[in-house]
Amino acid sequence: MFICSFICNDFDNGILKNIISRGYSRQSIFTAKFMAVIVSTLFMVILNLVAAFAVSSALYHNIGSIYALFIPQLIILVFGLISFAGIFFMLCSIFKKSAPAIVVSLLALLALPTGISIIYILI
Repeated sequence: MFICSFICNDFDNGILKNIISRGYSRQSIFTAKFMAVIVSTLFMVILNLVAAFAVSSALYHNIGSIYALFIPQLIILVFGLISFAGIFFMLCSIFKKSAPAIVVSLLALLALPTGISIIYILI
């Protein structure tokens, strides 16, 4: 939802035309927006990890232990979330309207992991 509102608002309000008229190229504008999306995604992931750690520590009164595969799994999770953010960024840039971009993004969120799982099972 954040990515769709962040990207599609510029198309809806005509802000993109104003930025382009100031001499910036589309490539630099979309690169800056993509970097902002990645940074905001990482911020939300870190905030979620800290909140989950704080709540689980408060509920169970212990910190627990870290197993050997925790860090590699965490890195893979972060890269997966960044790739989904990139896919949502692409879909929002293509559709340029909030409603279709959100619908297609939600369908992609459901269909991509399912499709990858089915392909993995078949192989």
